[in-house]
Amino acid sequence: ALVLTDMMMPQMDGPTLIASIRSLNASARIVAASGLGTDDRMQQASAVGASHFLSKPYTARTLLETVRLALEPG
Repeated sequence: ALVLTDMMMPQMDGPTLIASIRSLNASARIVAASGLGTDDRMQQASAVGASHFLSKPYTARTLLETVRLALEPG
């Protein structure tokens, strides 16, 4: 129902992953997370189709609220 990904990963970075997911499923709900250069990462994630963004460190409450928002219809 939802993909939660980091923007920096060893084999494939977040923007590449998000774009790949979007090409397979344009309506996928994607939450991206990063703790480095948050403004730039947020813009990158949004540009390739992430619906929501989490800045690290985040709390369990923030994670749950973001997931709830991402899963809301519409």
